[in-house]
Amino acid sequence: MPPDSTAIDQEGVLSAGLRIVAGGDASSPGWSPPGWARGPIRRVIAALEDGRFRYSLDNGAAIAVEVRVDRRARSARIDFSGTSPRRPNNFNAPAAVTKAAVVAGNVGLMETPGGGGYGPAG
Repeated sequence: MPPDSTAIDQEGVLSAGLRIVAGGDASSPGWSPPGWARGPIRRVIAALEDGRFRYSLDNGAAIAVEVRVDRRARSARIDFSGTSPRRPNNFNAPAAVTKAAVVAGNVGLMETPGGGGYGPAG
C-alpha cells in the first residue's frame, strides 16, 4: 500500500461507483449500529464523559482525539482534528480505518454476555 496514494485504485482496491466522500465529508451522516447493538452502544455512550487524549508517536507525529458526549441524545462526537497531518509513510489511517477503530472501541465497551463483540450473543 503506497503511502503517497491519492486514488483508491492505487491502493489495489476496485469497486463500482460508490460515493465515499463529498465536499470533504463522509457520504453518510454518521455510523448507525445494527439493530441488536443500538441499545447497548447508546448505554455505553450515555455513561461516558467528555475527554481528550493525545499520543506522541516515535516518528514525531501525534494522534489526538476529543470525545464530546450528548447524554440526552445518547450520542458522541469523536474529533481527531488535533492529529498530525498526513505523513509520507504508512502510519496514515484512511477515514474508513479510523471509523472502524471508533466502532470497535464502542463495541468492546458493550456489556453483553460475550463481553462485547460484533454480533448478538447467543
